[in-house]
Amino acid sequence: MIELSIILGNDYTGPLLRHEDASKQKEYWSSLRWQRDEEYETLSNGISSQLQIVIHNVGQIVAEGWRLTSTVEELKVAIEYSYALYSFKNTESFRSRANTLDVDDGDDEDQNCTEEMIPNLPQRFDEYVARASSRVEAETDLFEAVTSPLILYMSEVGDYCVKQKHLDALGMVFDTPRLQSHSPMELPRHQFHWNDIQAVFILEKLMLRVMSRNSGAN
Repeated sequence: MIELSIILGNDYTGPLLRHEDASKQKEYWSSLRWQRDEEYETLSNGISSQLQIVIHNVGQIVAEGWRLTSTVEELKVAIEYSYALYSFKNTESFRSRANTLDVDDGDDEDQNCTEEMIPNLPQRFDEYVARASSRVEAETDLFEAVTSPLILYMSEVGDYCVKQKHLDALGMVFDTPRLQSHSPMELPRHQFHWNDIQAVFILEKLMLRVMSRNSGAN
């Protein structure tokens, strides 16, 4: 049930509801509301009480037409995104909403959580694609064409959800046809986490961007 995933902390609400700062965590929990049209009901005080209420009564509450929301915009977007994603609805509009959230100075961690809810290429990333393309030879293979903009971006910006291990994994994928004749490809040695899903999504998106750019140039 969507409400249970939201309140227990999925990939989108979890970073906020489990915030390392106890005061911020309390703020997010106390902002949770049940909404039905123009009616709002406050959840009970205390995390344990909230969880207890939702776990035991969520079915009845939802059947009566209520849905979760928040008075804090970051958490409200995370909740609405969860509803849209788990209901197989279009989620494109959430990218612009995440980018326009008002985040106080010093709350970079909160902004990163919100940005990371919706994996996508960074803004103005085409600039890095163009700069990287001007540095590589025309006959550069697809792997280098895809990874060089990311490497350039990470060298200037720093921390990013795509890590070196993801680039190495992509290299193995490109090498698979050649390697298969010698030995089978090994399965990943670690469980996939949300940052891995983000990286796969971004690498796929960047690959399509590079291929489209190259086909246009030809």
